[in-house]
Amino acid sequence: HGIPGDVADDANLGEQTLATGDVNADGRTDLATCVAGAAAGGVSGAGAALVLYGSKRGLTGKRSQELSPATKHVPGDPVASGNWCEDGVNLGNFNGRGGDDLVVGDPNATVAGQSDAGDVTVIYAGRRRLSGKGARLISLLTPGFPGDPLSSEYFGYVNYEG
Repeated sequence: HGIPGDVADDANLGEQTLATGDVNADGRTDLATCVAGAAAGGVSGAGAALVLYGSKRGLTGKRSQELSPATKHVPGDPVASGNWCEDGVNLGNFNGRGGDDLVVGDPNATVAGQSDAGDVTVIYAGRRRLSGKGARLISLLTPGFPGDPLSSEYFGYVNYEG
């Protein structure tokens, strides 16, 4: 069982960010990283997040996941995103249920016609792995966030669990 997807030589696997946590709540450390140049949904260079799960023997490709806006229930459009996950991932229990959830920053996303306004995608942990169900796309247009998206604001450039 290897790592999913087709990682090209120029895909930049793990170049930007690595995050550790416990996605499946089994007490073992899991790893999330970006594959900025990965093909997703038939779009070359769309970008994806890669999650490797821990086992008794360490990290393994078994049950690993590649997630992107082309993944069922994950919001966004791989064509519009272009290099989704290029600038950051993080793991943390953001909804208070089960394992750690995945956060992906896309600071170059166009929001309300504003280029590079940025957004963040939160993909929640399911029973044994991440699930696109209930995933949220958050930007400065999201109710409860102050302000309006501005061009070159780069919301989501750095995201920390806190």
